Amino acid sequence: MSFRNLLDRFLGPSQTQKNIAIQVNDVGARLAQKGLLDEAVLNFTSAVSIDSMVPEFWSNLGNALHFSGESESACQCFEKGSKLKGASAHLYDNWGGALADLGRFTEAVQAHKKALAIDATVPDSLSNLGNAYRAMGRIEDALMNLDAAVAMAPNSRVIASARLYTLNFLTQLSNEDVAYAHRCWPGARTEVAGSFSNDPDPARVLRIGYVSSDFRLHSCANFILPLLEQHDRLGFHVTAFSGVESPDGVAKRMASSVDVWVNVSALSDQEFYSEVQSRSIDLLIDCSGHTSQTRLASFLLKPAPVQISWLGYPNTTGLSAMDAKLTDAVATPADMAHLFSENLIPLPDGFHSYRPVKGAPATAPLPMVKNGYPTFGAFHNLAKMSDRTLALFAEVLRVVPNARLLVKSKSFSDSDVRILFESKCTKFGLDPERIETRPWRLNSEDHLSDFADIDIALDATPYNGTTTTCEALWMGVPVVTLLGDRPASRVSASLLTQIKHSEWIAEDDEEYVRIARELVEDQSRLARIRNTLRDDVLQSSLGDAKVFARSVEDAYRSLWRGWCEKQVSASS
Repeated sequence: MSFRNLLDRFLGPSQTQKNIAIQVNDVGARLAQKGLLDEAVLNFTSAVSIDSMVPEFWSNLGNALHFSGESESACQCFEKGSKLKGASAHLYDNWGGALADLGRFTEAVQAHKKALAIDATVPDSLSNLGNAYRAMGRIEDALMNLDAAVAMAPNSRVIASARLYTLNFLTQLSNEDVAYAHRCWPGARTEVAGSFSNDPDPARVLRIGYVSSDFRLHSCANFILPLLEQHDRLGFHVTAFSGVESPDGVAKRMASSVDVWVNVSALSDQEFYSEVQSRSIDLLIDCSGHTSQTRLASFLLKPAPVQISWLGYPNTTGLSAMDAKLTDAVATPADMAHLFSENLIPLPDGFHSYRPVKGAPATAPLPMVKNGYPTFGAFHNLAKMSDRTLALFAEVLRVVPNARLLVKSKSFSDSDVRILFESKCTKFGLDPERIETRPWRLNSEDHLSDFADIDIALDATPYNGTTTTCEALWMGVPVVTLLGDRPASRVSASLLTQIKHSEWIAEDDEEYVRIARELVEDQSRLARIRNTLRDDVLQSSLGDAKVFARSVEDAYRSLWRGWCEKQVSASS
């Protein structure tokens, strides 16, 4: 090593080098804002190589890597930055987000708390802490922090959406209270008339646009992709407005299934509005609701004549600007219409179409034959594992004394979360010796293969499974569900009705337990179900995407005719 290099190491970078590092970092920040993550990573990497003693540089590099899907490398950058003087609350908060994506929720909570210890006035840190608690199944802690975040930043739509999403897991609030909370989302009641040059011809080819940040390997892709692939291109021109920052193989498959693919991840709401208007979209469909990375704020500007909510959220958006919601009579019966700001559009044969986007293994033999005892399964987000759900599970195991329960959740990759859950189960009389916990498996085929180890799936309440329900049915596993009094607690009933297996829908706790018990008592019947259930799915609108697409297109055409009639009436 030369004398100059030794001197540089001892003295650190010169002021000129520091200035260059700052400039390179600033270029990286501008690239990141434009969604050019690969280029941003290169610039941030250059910045830290020039001057490795600036925590902001490490934080920015960590952020870019995180958004690129490289959460492990991102965490390494955040850790390096945290050891430097002046590490900010922002660094720790972003570190928490990357840790959560890796399933390291206990560490994520610690990182968010460190951020708040540095600066307690940052509402995003409170909100992110609440989100981490929700993933751990600690709903009360989640809501407490989200409430505090909303109080600190009442106009933040992102924070307000996180709180609204969390309300769906609670039973303490009435449906009316939850609906009111959605209508109080910042700007939700804004009335925008909109000015459109769309040709009011009810019979022409319609330009429809789907909006989501889940056009990737994500649970929602199993429902969106079948519809995209089966749309009638003679009657509909399809555009996907994608919020995916780092497209994967599934995103590329989706892109090949539509007429136009537009990356809107880096667009502001106004830019998004202009993009939609420039493409003369007639019907704009939101597939996210108040889940993460939602674009609902863009819908407030009314970029399309008809705006529709579908799929990703089991409740109202609360927006006056959202004209309609695709649903069915089971998920949202007519007497629930007052809870929705949207006009309910009940599809005659269900509002889901499901097909695994990746290959699925064949259905496996009934495990109870080999094991000598039945195994119930619950593959749920821990936020769904409410006290009432665990009480139901405990009663099922009480009346089926030789049964086991397999519980699987992404959050179990965190050993502390798993131990906390097992302790909670004990409080409800669930014998730890009869329960097995498993973490999620990233490979979709491996994940689906775990259904080979359960005989019957037990649904959660008050927030049902959706993807997990469909996965179980696809793998030949019947699902026992409790029909609830709110949209989130009626989704599985909708799916079971769709495939003509409403006999697994319980009206009350006693019936839930009875259905579960009677299923395991008739082993030959359960084996027949195992062998035929996938065919039942395929022969229904849930598995026949072509039939489902025609149903959706009929709804779109009807909504469009309504808009055209209003334009003709207004001009006469």
